[in-house]
Amino acid sequence: MLKIKIFKLHPKGLHTYLAVKFPSYDTEGRIGAIGGISTDISDRKKPEELLHAANKFFNVSLDMLLIASKNKFIKINPSVTKILGYSEMELLSKPFLDFVYPEDNEITLNEVKKLQ
Repeated sequence: MLKIKIFKLHPKGLHTYLAVKFPSYDTEGRIGAIGGISTDISDRKKPEELLHAANKFFNVSLDMLLIASKNKFIKINPSVTKILGYSEMELLSKPFLDFVYPEDNEITLNEVKKLQ
């Protein structure tokens, strides 16, 4: 069995097919034919490609980009660790308020409430 991806240009754009090719044997065990099944997976590929592009942008950005929920960072890009000097493990394992100046905690919490 052989699995391959086929890319074909259609009037509405590029389509991606997942194709499986397999031999069909006769009663004496010889290959008598080749069978194949192709499925258009273009609609499934688009979200994957968009997610890949978003992740690439997130990871190569020179700006600090981060995602936080409640009181923790969920995801940070390499610029955050480079600019702030903390490791990714440090930033992801502690509440984000641990990295805020104590006198700025109240202002920060008020801004977080506005985002919810």
